[in-house]
Amino acid sequence: RVGLSWRQIGHINAVTFLPELLLFCIARVLLYKYGRRWTLIPSFVLFFAAFLSLPYCQDSASLTAVSLVIGIANACSHGLVHKVAIDIAPTENRQKFMTLYRLYLSNFAYIVAPIVVALLCQISTVHAAAILCAVMVSLSLLWSVCVMSDPKKTGKRYE
Repeated sequence: RVGLSWRQIGHINAVTFLPELLLFCIARVLLYKYGRRWTLIPSFVLFFAAFLSLPYCQDSASLTAVSLVIGIANACSHGLVHKVAIDIAPTENRQKFMTLYRLYLSNFAYIVAPIVVALLCQISTVHAAAILCAVMVSLSLLWSVCVMSDPKKTGKRYE
């Protein structure tokens, strides 16, 4: 336990958004100019390192540092999930698919993921939850690199 007050956690959370605000435009340029892997790989590597570091945070400074890395990783992946969703959307009714995806699947994940992590922390430890998150990120990275093609290079959407 780091032993922070709600106010300190709020300040750390606010600081985490700083890299996202500063870097999301750069990430978008990299995504469209060079392809998905230029944003995906650095983002997932940073997420992996941050989740593995999270259990070892002993004070507010180390937690802030890890939070900043997570903010940078999140900024690097800005727009990536929606680009992949567009790739897998059926050619006919693409607008309906994206509307349903954005309203239900994407928002559902934003709501459910913190709940799952909180439940893991309740039944286990923060260390175990952080390791599980790191494993999920590494599996996602492996799938993305091995299975997902980059339409920028292949000219084909992911099917």
